[in-house]
Amino acid sequence: SQLVMAIYPKGERPWMLGIHHCEEPVIYSQNDRDLFESLGNHLADGLANLISWQDAKRLFGNMEISIWNEDLSELRNALEQLRRDGVRDLRQYLKANEHVVWEMTSLVKVTHINEATLKLFGYEAEDEFICSIKEVFGLNALDVFIDELCAIWKKQKSFRSEVTLRTRDGTELNVIISFRIPQTKDGFQSVPVSFIDITERKKIEEDLKASENRLKEIFAIVPEAVITIGADMKIQMFNKGAERIFGYSVSEIIGCSLNILIPEKKRSIHDRHIEAFNQSNDIYRFMDQRSEIMGLHKNGVEFPASASVSKINVGNEVLYTVMLHDTTERKLVDEERRKVLQQAELANKAKSEFMASMSHELRTPINSILGFAEMIRNQYLGPINEKKYLNYADDIVFSGRHLLDLVNQILDIERIEAGGYTLTIEEIELPELLDNCKRLLSKRASDSQINLTFEIADDLPTLHADKRAIYQVLVNLIMNAIKFTPKSGCISVTVYGVNQNIVLQVVDTGIGIAAHRLAAVKEPFNRHDNDPLKSQDGVGLGLAIANALVKLHDGALSIESEYETGTTVKVKLPLGGG
Repeated sequence: SQLVMAIYPKGERPWMLGIHHCEEPVIYSQNDRDLFESLGNHLADGLANLISWQDAKRLFGNMEISIWNEDLSELRNALEQLRRDGVRDLRQYLKANEHVVWEMTSLVKVTHINEATLKLFGYEAEDEFICSIKEVFGLNALDVFIDELCAIWKKQKSFRSEVTLRTRDGTELNVIISFRIPQTKDGFQSVPVSFIDITERKKIEEDLKASENRLKEIFAIVPEAVITIGADMKIQMFNKGAERIFGYSVSEIIGCSLNILIPEKKRSIHDRHIEAFNQSNDIYRFMDQRSEIMGLHKNGVEFPASASVSKINVGNEVLYTVMLHDTTERKLVDEERRKVLQQAELANKAKSEFMASMSHELRTPINSILGFAEMIRNQYLGPINEKKYLNYADDIVFSGRHLLDLVNQILDIERIEAGGYTLTIEEIELPELLDNCKRLLSKRASDSQINLTFEIADDLPTLHADKRAIYQVLVNLIMNAIKFTPKSGCISVTVYGVNQNIVLQVVDTGIGIAAHRLAAVKEPFNRHDNDPLKSQDGVGLGLAIANALVKLHDGALSIESEYETGTTVKVKLPLGGG
């Protein structure tokens, strides 16, 4: 079967169109294809001319889309004239001759509009709107009009563009203008042009874009690592936080396996977690709740981390988003907190032990004082003139002084720790200071059958320090040495100068201090039952007070000791004092 149509274009020879059914595909030549295209253009334009504007108005009058009918024939003629005048690049020509653009806008004739146009732009009558076309377009439509002219110039099939127009009250509308470009001369006499209002859609798009930009900014500045991976475990997104934590740039990491960020020994565990996550109905999980999470930096260093992973189905693809936080600093803080708590517990225990020891140390001399005083008061040995009472009086004085010494030590260490100990700096004659120590302690050493010697270097520089404090340091160090040196032992006290410092050195052949106790013996209240510095008649504050007084002078107290061999204590004091 075959269909034959006769087409009579105005002023041209008639066309014959034949349509027939083929059993097999037919391959046409280029000339045939050109002929068919020309025929199609004539047919389309002919059909457009057959439909009057009244028919179009009846068809499109109730549509929400704004429809304008335009006569572009004069505009086409003007463009053809430019072509004949030798213009080759229309866009460049129009940019250089803007006045030509405005002249061509006047050649566009709007002949009819539909009701939707009046409603969209706020006009009441067709004539009123047509007379206000220039106000509707305004200056900002110039570039769009140039694009339209170029489309017609290039004989494109259609034109479509976004443009900003104005309503009667000045409100701006974002609209899409589109029309089919006629391919024959007659077709330009009646061209339906549609204007679709996209103002609301545009606003939604802008709001969405602004929201996306905000999310991108948040994604970029969030300190945690945010990483998105596909079902193949390949990295698709990598934020700034991830760059900072792992050391890789986005360009280096995108497309790489997630395993590059996981230590090798942890990869199988991670795979099992992901597999279990896939098989569950959970949409997120905290990965560090079941085992420790470790990350792998670009430089090969492993670090502890906390992480959560979420999954989402996008089409047929599963995406995982990992949020990871480097917990190195938190671990250090936790460890430091643990140490502080441990030290606090040890200090509390030491103070408890100290109080227990103090109760004994204080009760012993108090009981002696009370006992001997009661014997004297009741004259148990006879009249007061009995010589035995003098011995009891000596014991009372000794016990009282010992009690006073205990109280003074406690007050001294408390005052130093509270920052209430004020140094009185003066020139100190070191030979005189050593003589005073010798007179005070030689008898005590002799009574304990210990050989105590003193030696001071010649030509020592003058030391500026608190005389009472330095004297107490020396006395405390020598007293400690006497307490823990057995009979027939030796103690040597030496004073010499080194590099603008004065060194006070006390060496004994006593029981020594175990290596693990060296760091603790200088701290107050840090004692236990096996503490080698626990004396029979003291509370163990002597060395702590000496250390604190040396620190007030910006000096240093060091201890070297070998258990059951002996101890060397050195005090280094700057010449200028504290």
